[in-house]
Amino acid sequence: MIILLDPYKQTNFKMRKCLRSVGYDEKRILDFADPKSVIEKIHLALNSDVAVEMIIADIYFKGDITSLKIIREFDSVPAVWKTPFILYTNETDKNVIEQYMRYARHIPLIYILKSNDEGVITRTISNLSKHIEKNMVYIDAEMKVIDAIEMKDFRRISSIAAEFSKIKWEKKDIQMYRLDTLLGELYFEFWKEGNKKLKEIQQKLLKVMRGTTAYETVRREFTDEEGKSNFLLENAEKNLDNAIKENPDFWKTNYIFYEIAMEKGDYKNAKEYLLRLIKLFPEEFNYSYQLGRIFAMENQYNIAMQHFEDASKKAVTEGISGITEEDILDITDESMKMAQKILKKSNASDFTDLKKIKEDSEDRYLLDIIKKNNAQIRTALYQLSKKSTGDKTVQADYQNKIAVTFRRSGDYVMANNAYQEAIKLDPENPIIRLNSAACLALLNLFDQAKAEASKAMEYNKGDIDGQIISRIIALIDEKNIEGIKRILV
Repeated sequence: MIILLDPYKQTNFKMRKCLRSVGYDEKRILDFADPKSVIEKIHLALNSDVAVEMIIADIYFKGDITSLKIIREFDSVPAVWKTPFILYTNETDKNVIEQYMRYARHIPLIYILKSNDEGVITRTISNLSKHIEKNMVYIDAEMKVIDAIEMKDFRRISSIAAEFSKIKWEKKDIQMYRLDTLLGELYFEFWKEGNKKLKEIQQKLLKVMRGTTAYETVRREFTDEEGKSNFLLENAEKNLDNAIKENPDFWKTNYIFYEIAMEKGDYKNAKEYLLRLIKLFPEEFNYSYQLGRIFAMENQYNIAMQHFEDASKKAVTEGISGITEEDILDITDESMKMAQKILKKSNASDFTDLKKIKEDSEDRYLLDIIKKNNAQIRTALYQLSKKSTGDKTVQADYQNKIAVTFRRSGDYVMANNAYQEAIKLDPENPIIRLNSAACLALLNLFDQAKAEASKAMEYNKGDIDGQIISRIIALIDEKNIEGIKRILV
């Protein structure tokens, strides 16, 4: 089965002719105008053990990248890792092509200009097996790297590095930057793990008396680990430098450099790499969100909010537009319930107090997922709150939930901004007032917090247990921030 996706059915004649000339049966070529129909057809084919031999997709202008949905749907499905995805188009913008390359991590992606003559197109189709073979080299390399990282097997680094060198030597047509980026990622992940160990040894060193045998033992352990860490970082950066010289626009190289900068606490370079990624992928939600987070960490809240708002628009357009309002609220509620359960179980006050949760535990894993979900949840809720529903109490509830996701992540300033928006929309809501009071207390604004808590008591008509309000007022009077956090969990 060969899939030909073309909303305007303008590619059919020339492409069909080329397919026939290399021996493909006309009956195996199926026309589609909508990516959704293609996705359904491929799922049916996979369930029926029907081979999808090729996917050919036309794009017409910079914003028309709807066929990306097909790659996103199937790139993680091994059954289509040998199915070429042909971009058949007159689009020459490198950024557009890079969009597809970013998501086609396993599916072999081939780019054919429609303006090429039939001979060039026919030769490209005839050589698809070479493209598939080359693509499987990258997939095999990626699997080795992923396996070594997951198994935390440091000893495999040298053998993988040697194997990649051999591939480069033997296969001259390989895109070296992809292998260099994979190797850079391997070194980076082990360096990141080593950094955690270094911090643990450093803490141990502070607790041991200087001049003792125990101190010297721990110090030697620290020196050995530091040497290993420096070796890993040097090799990570060397391979990534090689990759970025060959292809400065490859998204993954830039992203790993961003992660290295964040791990070092080098926010200046982290922002530069994010700006590069935003330039490459202007519609991507996560890069704008992460840029906003850095500005927030630097206390540049006005700039941070601009990036958060930019991210929110992209998230709804790019990733959340297919989710209903009910789905968003369900996700929000489930996320909050899960976080509440895990944090209480671990006796942690919020996401900034995770030392009590083991890093390799299921609870830590779930919390990491919730933290990632929070970003998308928050931006989706933000868009919903801006919709003219005619019911300000509903919009206020959205803003309240946005504030909770900020507060739960430790972003109390952002949380307070959202609570103020909610109060403007629903000034007599005691729940929002009490949440705002608690958040103000977390910002050490105790007088304002007391005033807000008093308003919560005034407006309360049985919405909240009066004892909870009284308890929070008492904690505000005591300036007991930890106690307030625990009530809010």
